Amino acid sequence: MHAHKLHVDNKYVLSELYIQQKGLWDPNGVLDNISFTDLLSKDFNKNISTEELSKFFNNFNKDDNSYIPEKLVGLGPYQVSEWESGQYITIKRKENWWGKSDSSIYNASYPNKIIFRIITDKISVELALKNQTIDVSTAIETKTLMDLRKREDFNRNYTSDFIDRYAYSYLGMNTKPDGIQRKKFFVDKKVRRAIAYTVPVDELIEIILHGKANRQAAQISHLKKTYNDTLKLIPLDIEKAKKLLTEAGWTDTDGDNIRDKIVDGEKLQFSFKLSYMSSPTSKVIAHLIKESMYKAGINAIPTPMDFTLFYNNAQEHNFDAMLGGWGGSASYSNPMQLWHTTSWFTKGSNFCGFGDAESDALIEEANTSLDFEKHKAALWKLQSKIYNEQPYVFLYSTKNKIAIHNKFDNRNMYTERPGVILNNLKLNHKNLSPTNGE
Repeated sequence: MHAHKLHVDNKYVLSELYIQQKGLWDPNGVLDNISFTDLLSKDFNKNISTEELSKFFNNFNKDDNSYIPEKLVGLGPYQVSEWESGQYITIKRKENWWGKSDSSIYNASYPNKIIFRIITDKISVELALKNQTIDVSTAIETKTLMDLRKREDFNRNYTSDFIDRYAYSYLGMNTKPDGIQRKKFFVDKKVRRAIAYTVPVDELIEIILHGKANRQAAQISHLKKTYNDTLKLIPLDIEKAKKLLTEAGWTDTDGDNIRDKIVDGEKLQFSFKLSYMSSPTSKVIAHLIKESMYKAGINAIPTPMDFTLFYNNAQEHNFDAMLGGWGGSASYSNPMQLWHTTSWFTKGSNFCGFGDAESDALIEEANTSLDFEKHKAALWKLQSKIYNEQPYVFLYSTKNKIAIHNKFDNRNMYTERPGVILNNLKLNHKNLSPTNGE
């Protein structure tokens, strides 16, 4: 394989190259004479595209291919046999599968059938585990699993744990507001650091997540070798916050307990909107943050909204501060999407407006350094810069809550999503009992 550009991710390309079954998707050999050079050509549509090729692409991208069981055909060991929208999806093991003799856990196919039940109510999940009507769950409430693990019958029937994950939550600040629709609350990094000192992260972890979460000081997970462990977690310190705010010119000149400052000739009260996606948990988090910030003379106004509005506002930089979160994985997370300046100008995922020529150069260096130590050094410097500039207050990384019935062998749990490998669960008949069922 010859890649167009040097990039640390190139060696992983083939690990996510999904082979398609030609006999199913291209029985007439439409793609036989189409090369990668053709596909990448700027003149592809003009010089190569034909009615036959257009028909192939249209058929390949039909919505039918994403939900009709007979069309959900891949090269793995299972085939979708039933799909009842909002209720369950069933997959059955194929007969005469080509990879049957493969010893990889990823290609194992011990269960004859796997049924994915869709349970949206947290109480129903708890009851299903108590009654042993489900074998595996990765969607358990933290408090629910903590309570279940106190029960002797649950521990006898299930192996369960809280497993670290790569996702994290954050409070992001608009560092490049227009000054008109969105005021200049967070343009000074002293103010942003002061905000970090007002966010009660440890309290949020204890109250909201019952202690089942980890803190991290930067954007890279502490689980990775490239995490900069020299960066110190920022504690709750209202007095330090007050000092920094005063140094940045934010003082209470009118005695209303809210700091103010003349900005661009206008007296500006430090009263900003804290946007978040509406949910009962997010509401509690936003109000706990509000209470803590008020002690430093800041008025955070919790502003709930649905996902579409929340995300559109973030992309348009139409917010003061926001509570958000990012998923992740064990593989390399290219910083371009979240931290490169182009991702702000093009209204990508650099919502807060972080970055300059130096940080962009560090991202380029990290992406193109095949030597691990150089790659790591660039990422350490980038983490330090983000830490010092403080566009985010990094809150916490929650844990996966997993339970697997003890009637199975290979009850392994993983930090990588989804946390379990269902096809590798092997029924152990010695662990079956009359109460277990089949």
